[in-house]
Amino acid sequence: MRLLTKIMIYISLSTVILLTIQYTLSERLIIRNSEVLEMSYAKEGLKRALHSFFDENRNLGAIAINYAGWDDTYHFVSQAHIPPADVRYIQTNYPPSLFTSSRLNFALLFDNDKRVFLGKSYDFMKNEATGDSAAFIEELRGRHASFIEHADESSRKVAIIVVNGKPIVAVSDPILTSENKGPVHGSLVFGRYIDDHYIRYVSEKADMSLSYRIVNSSLKLPEHAVKMTVDSKELSYWAETDRDYIRSFAAIYDVDNNPVVVLECAQPRDFSKQALASIRYYSLYYALSGLALLVVVIIVLKRNVFHRMYRAVSGMNSIEREHNFSLRIAETGQDELSDMERTFNRMMASLERKQLEIYHQAHHDVLTGLPNRKSFFLMLEEKMDYGRQYQVPFAVLFIDLDRFKYVNDTFGHHAGDRLLVQAANRIKDCLLHGDALFRLGGDEFCVICQNEVDTTAIEKLIGRIKSKLDTPFHLEGQAASISASIGISLYPEHGTNGEELLLHADTAMLAVKDSGRAGYLWYSESIHAARKRRLTIENYLPQAIDHNELLLHYQPKWDLKRNEMTGVEALLRWNHSQLGAVPPSEFIPIAESSGLITVIGDWILRSVCRQYKEWQISVPGNTWSIAVNISGMQLLEPDFVERVRTMIEEEEVEPSRIEFEVTESFAITNFVEVSRVLMQLSELGILISIDDFGAGYSSLKYLCKLPIQIMKIDKSLVEQVYESVSHQVVLSSVIDMAHQLGLIVVAEGVETEEQLRFLRDQGCDRIQGYLVGRPVSAERIVKKDFAI
Repeated sequence: MRLLTKIMIYISLSTVILLTIQYTLSERLIIRNSEVLEMSYAKEGLKRALHSFFDENRNLGAIAINYAGWDDTYHFVSQAHIPPADVRYIQTNYPPSLFTSSRLNFALLFDNDKRVFLGKSYDFMKNEATGDSAAFIEELRGRHASFIEHADESSRKVAIIVVNGKPIVAVSDPILTSENKGPVHGSLVFGRYIDDHYIRYVSEKADMSLSYRIVNSSLKLPEHAVKMTVDSKELSYWAETDRDYIRSFAAIYDVDNNPVVVLECAQPRDFSKQALASIRYYSLYYALSGLALLVVVIIVLKRNVFHRMYRAVSGMNSIEREHNFSLRIAETGQDELSDMERTFNRMMASLERKQLEIYHQAHHDVLTGLPNRKSFFLMLEEKMDYGRQYQVPFAVLFIDLDRFKYVNDTFGHHAGDRLLVQAANRIKDCLLHGDALFRLGGDEFCVICQNEVDTTAIEKLIGRIKSKLDTPFHLEGQAASISASIGISLYPEHGTNGEELLLHADTAMLAVKDSGRAGYLWYSESIHAARKRRLTIENYLPQAIDHNELLLHYQPKWDLKRNEMTGVEALLRWNHSQLGAVPPSEFIPIAESSGLITVIGDWILRSVCRQYKEWQISVPGNTWSIAVNISGMQLLEPDFVERVRTMIEEEEVEPSRIEFEVTESFAITNFVEVSRVLMQLSELGILISIDDFGAGYSSLKYLCKLPIQIMKIDKSLVEQVYESVSHQVVLSSVIDMAHQLGLIVVAEGVETEEQLRFLRDQGCDRIQGYLVGRPVSAERIVKKDFAI
């Protein structure tokens, strides 16, 4: 065989082998990565379509809210009789134009008895009414009755309901007043058919081609179907591929959690086709180039094809390895590979934008736009690294809005959100250059002061913040006032890591809350010790009753006219095995804040009832009454009066011998609720006394309206009686006023003979204080060791 033939055969075989190798490598490296990216892109495309699908549901809900939260609708369904269909309300508010413009098929109104006040169905494509509403109404009043039932004003429902084999996107809103207040008078239901027009509209909105099919509960999902969450809704997702398309599917469920609609998004496999076409084009080019140009072809291919392919694949692998969508593959030339590179880079640009959006959402608060808790700790770490390197201290401010819960509960969560946004803007306006504001969650904010610690500058900053927040906020046409409690911690004095700094600033803020709010404190060890003791008390207090650590002492009350003891006041004491005697002023507020005051209060009242019965046996014929201090939290419990009634009946106590003391400040602050409860207690026969009268801003207007029999004058008025003539006039006037109102007057805190003489001269009925006797055990009371 001739050498030339051998060379030609060798070159031909080499060319074939090289072409085969090139083709195989290209197919494995590029096509495989292309398929992975196409599958990811197809899934993202379906998600975008589903976002549009559910966004249409939300738009329908937004339309329904406007009609449901409206005084006209509220009054319309409140009528005793269902009005005719041609009433002005229906003709004016539900004309054909509403159905056409809003693309509605159904508009229904039900009252709380599920009576139908409006039942319209409309084909907005043909611009004519239909008779489909009857079947929909029957479905809602029957199998899906819970869909139109609303327990409260915030109940709103969106679901897919199948009627006669046709799926309907339906929203059900409670019918409220224009101020979104109840009680709920029924429900408004808007509905749209999921049909060709609906899917076409969603397709246009999502800018992609969608198809669908109606299914039922017998649908069997493919084994490779997985769960996918879109807009907080869990769907079944699967994909099928062929040579030309990647078809993504999502099964959407109805109100009964049965599959009802399967959406299909067909994504052309342009990327893979283009890559494959490029491979085949260059393979053909190599074969036709001839054996004589093999070396040149190999060099050209190596420089212009394989090198670029490997670079593209390397770039793709780098992106996959680093999960960094900001990376790009190099774009060179104006050929098919360049188109592939540009297409890939455009795809990556789209994914990068999505990645940046997700990153922003992960590091910023959605409501206020401020950096969130995660960003706070990241910046705190950077600041501490800088501080460690250059020995630069800095401060962390923990800001908690006082009375925010009250504003939120009074004006609604929407108004509360507006207040948070306005508060964030006000705080931001107070900051100096370099300071950073973060929202940690709820009504809690943090400031990292970037400059070196300057106590005066920080206190001026706090002053500006407090001044801004003290200015009333205008919400829903009304003014709302809040304040701020602020705690401050310093780096590195109060902590060398982020958790410590935040905890200590939070601890200082809580100390401000405990001391009355609307202030600021620098963290200190004494604050930490106080919080630690409070936590210890909180841990031990729940077992105090079971461990028999609580006991009652009784302080006598002396009748100045009869010159004898006429009653006692029960005072709670706590002796703990480790803490010793814990003052009531320390553990009572903790019991109230933790909710234990209910259990402790019931224990006190039952103990008092049993002590009364013991005294009836040991001191026959006594007419003593026992006074019990009632916490405001107890007084406002829904079943408080019934519990008192049951306890008195079980212990067989005369109600007239039990006296409930309520502080004047709480009674006036919560006048309507307190007045109602006190009236019910008074009807049981229990004596009611107003405690600490004169300690605050006394309101004679409310005092006259409360069902009380006894007024207890605060010890502060008694102590000051000889400081000036004006104090004597005030005290004398209070006693005279109380007598004219028919009240028994008890003066608290009487400790001197001079105070006693003045009170006796002014006609005070009874006194209580150390002059008569200190609080003692029940056994000491029986001995009657008291006299004046």
